[in-house]
Amino acid sequence: MIEDDLRLDPQNLLSFIQEQNINRIFLPFVALQFLTETADATKYYPASLEEVMTAGEQLKITPQ
Repeated sequence: MIEDDLRLDPQNLLSFIQEQNINRIFLPFVALQFLTETADATKYYPASLEEVMTAGEQLKITPQ
């Protein structure tokens, strides 16, 4: 589990994922959407991340 301030800041979360070599995350769709929008806007994609799991809400397919 991560702290709320990190969880609510998608840019810092992307950096944390890379710095900690995290390869698997589980998060609700709304968090996934914020994370992918930030990754797309900044063109920063953590190379360590291999698997993303989401649940809790209906998945929506977006360009990100």
